[in-house]
Amino acid sequence: MNALTLPEPPRRAVPFRLPTPPPRVPPKLKLPATPPKTRTNGLARLSPQKRPRSNYPVGPYHLNQARKAARRTAQKYDSHSTTTQDDESLDDAPQDGDLQYEVYLEHALAGAAGWFRLEREVYVVQGWDNRRKETKAYWYHLHSSNVGDQEVLVCFCPTFTAHDKCVHIKYFKEFGSYQFPESTSQKRERHRSVVLFLWDVNEARSLQVFSVISDDRKESVKARAIVSHVGDVANGGDWTCSKDGKGECSHKRRAKKYLQDLEGEEGGHGVDEDGEGEEVSGFIAALPRGIPAISHRPVLVPIWASLDTDASLYPRPTALKTPPTLIILGSHARCSCGASVLAVSEKVTASCTIYTIQEAFTCQVELQPCPNRCSGSRTRYVGPDGAEIGLFNYNNQMLFSHDLLDDYTLAYTSSESPFSSWVGVVQQRYARFSPGIPFVGEEIFRSAWFAYANLLDFGGDMKCPVCGPEPSTVIFDGITLGFGRKHLTSSLKPPTTTDCHSAARASKYVKGQTALGDKSLRKLVRLVVIGRSLILSQSDLGNGESALSMESDESQLSDADLNPGSAPSRAKILKNLMERIEAIPSVIEGLDMVDSSLGELFRLYCGSRRLESGQAPPKEILSLFQEIAAEESILQMIPNPCLIGLKKFNTRPTQEDLVHLKSIPSIYYALRYEWWNQGCFSTALLSVCGWLARRADDVLTQLIQHKAPGLDGAPRDDYDWRQTGSLYGMPQIRSRPTYPNLKHDQNLEKSGQRGAKCSKHFTEYGKKRLTGGVMICWCSHSIAYGFHCIPKAEGRNDVFSALYTHWRQAPEWVIYDFACAAAPYSMTREPDFFKNTRHGIDDCHSQGHTKCSAACFVKSYADLDPRLAKVNTSAAECGNSGLGRIRKSVSYMRQDQAIVYIRVFVAVWNRLKIRRIQDGKHR
Repeated sequence: MNALTLPEPPRRAVPFRLPTPPPRVPPKLKLPATPPKTRTNGLARLSPQKRPRSNYPVGPYHLNQARKAARRTAQKYDSHSTTTQDDESLDDAPQDGDLQYEVYLEHALAGAAGWFRLEREVYVVQGWDNRRKETKAYWYHLHSSNVGDQEVLVCFCPTFTAHDKCVHIKYFKEFGSYQFPESTSQKRERHRSVVLFLWDVNEARSLQVFSVISDDRKESVKARAIVSHVGDVANGGDWTCSKDGKGECSHKRRAKKYLQDLEGEEGGHGVDEDGEGEEVSGFIAALPRGIPAISHRPVLVPIWASLDTDASLYPRPTALKTPPTLIILGSHARCSCGASVLAVSEKVTASCTIYTIQEAFTCQVELQPCPNRCSGSRTRYVGPDGAEIGLFNYNNQMLFSHDLLDDYTLAYTSSESPFSSWVGVVQQRYARFSPGIPFVGEEIFRSAWFAYANLLDFGGDMKCPVCGPEPSTVIFDGITLGFGRKHLTSSLKPPTTTDCHSAARASKYVKGQTALGDKSLRKLVRLVVIGRSLILSQSDLGNGESALSMESDESQLSDADLNPGSAPSRAKILKNLMERIEAIPSVIEGLDMVDSSLGELFRLYCGSRRLESGQAPPKEILSLFQEIAAEESILQMIPNPCLIGLKKFNTRPTQEDLVHLKSIPSIYYALRYEWWNQGCFSTALLSVCGWLARRADDVLTQLIQHKAPGLDGAPRDDYDWRQTGSLYGMPQIRSRPTYPNLKHDQNLEKSGQRGAKCSKHFTEYGKKRLTGGVMICWCSHSIAYGFHCIPKAEGRNDVFSALYTHWRQAPEWVIYDFACAAAPYSMTREPDFFKNTRHGIDDCHSQGHTKCSAACFVKSYADLDPRLAKVNTSAAECGNSGLGRIRKSVSYMRQDQAIVYIRVFVAVWNRLKIRRIQDGKHR
């Protein structure tokens, strides 16, 4: 049998895996290089804490060049692009280095890139970031000197160190001689160990930056170090040295000592480690002189602040809503150097940007190369003024509409509107209506606005249409409207400044001007007449209210005196009463020695016989003796105009002639009391009137040692208020005299109480690190007649000098919160000029003068004189409340900017007040 052969089972396939091929990588595409990002942010401020806050270009050149550079880069990688007319124009555009300098130039000319002059050949410059096109928080020294016949410029910034060139050197070659002109004093100046060149203060912190030299290498610029301090006090805060970092070093020690002395006494002197004295309050690095704008003609005042008396400079243009096709040169065209247009020279057209309230336009402007060749490295151009079409030409590239600039003027004069907040609002508006061309940065707009404000034709607005050119009643008041004390320059010349035109006057101190010469007798009289009634009622000893006399000095009473119900209080009242009654015989004896009529009048109304009969002394007689015993000159009570009336009454003392004494309320009320109660005047009171007239006449004769001053000559017009900080509606007709016989004439007045005199004698207006504020003269309708900046602290000298230098004849009334001190100050120096002037304290400040008699207060006279009753003695407070809106903005400004800022505000304030008066709406 054959074997069965079975088929073989199918073989299982062995799994076989081919090797995995490597992943296929697509060929790398060569993409066009992305152009580097350029920050087109706003101008960086000078301090490291104030970095740019917005993404807006600094100017039209920056914007245009950045766009062209981006288009050139994109077209380089576009194989299908064709050559166009735009491409040819791009080839002529500046390269990257030129673009960097153009951006830096815009910063520097706008004051956003810091430049300061330390010495004749030494400067300090703010660092510049070439990549980001913005300023840095670092500062470097720059040295300019002559070695043989060659000018050597060396900058210590990193760019110059690495490449032997930088934007600082290029800028200095072009603008150094103009912005830092050399003066004779700089040739003789000595090397200073410490120079404070930047002091930036705001509500959050204070920044000070110094240039400090080492001990042994005073002639070497490389030995100088930049020391910065961020903090409130010299011993605290954060100190950094450019050479030694955060560690302690001699540079920091010198800067700390300098700052400690500066924050100490005014005018103090610090001592360096090498023993040399260093003035710490009179020097700061010199700022560069700004490049003038192209526009230079006077500009019409905004229509909402215009007056009928304003000059018609040119037809007022309408608001600019569409850009002009071409802005032609015109007959008023000029260059920033002052060169005018030439008819034979060629003209060119260029692109410019016009900024309006809502949006920006680009258009063409007609230019002409400057015939003076005023710049060494570039061609500057003569450009149109633009006033007749409502434009302000800043630099031939940026033009601002008058409506835009006037809009900021309206904003900051109506409410608190610093530049930063207002520019932010406009930037947001441009983002909505003009996204293609954003608004300029804060620094450029600030620079343009101040240049425009200097052209506004404010004139004739420092005169009230009711009070006239020289009002008979003026109100002076100071306001804490100060700028940084380290921005103070020698050009500030308030009326208190003496000069070569100042005459030497022979005025002398006259002692014993009070009515009663004996000081102890004056004190004894006040003890008796001031206080509670000499006749006590049951209410004075029980739980009722105390019977205070009309002139009680509540500041001298304790809480127990004001709560007479307690047993200790009753005992104290009785003790005080016995002391006063026991002093009466001594008072009568002392007054008899001065004049028998004084003792007789005091005996008649305050003597023991009247008190025993239960009759209290009348308040009219007590008020009279209170003024007789006051620590004031008798001329405060009886000035020359009132003395004339008193002499008339003494000649014929009748009831009809009593009207001559309404200007002396204390005497008038005393005489009226006798007439109403007795039907006649007592012999004692009439004799006292005669004695007072003789006493006032004697003091006035002793004071008047020379006649009233004449005029120094023609009105002074050689002072520019933008530099001096002093502007009044009347021209300066005299210079403040010097008084060699008055030892303390020019001493700075300090605050504090002076014995028994007014406890509010002086005050210190200037805050620490700020100047003393501004003194303003107002009329009763709240219209300012002038102002001047106070370097250190307000005092009587400010009122005296302002009136003496500008008024042909002194006003009848001077209302001032320290009139009690201003009156004797003025009468001591120029008694014949001020003899017919009365000084009074306004109602608002009368509460603080607890030791002044009623003769010092305007309200004492207003009850009898209806002319004074209608005078708004608080008019100055109304004006100062408005000026308070700009206090914060002014505190951050330089001197020249602060003066213009205040002037524009005062002008707008006055014009709006005058318009209300003319419209019949003034109350």
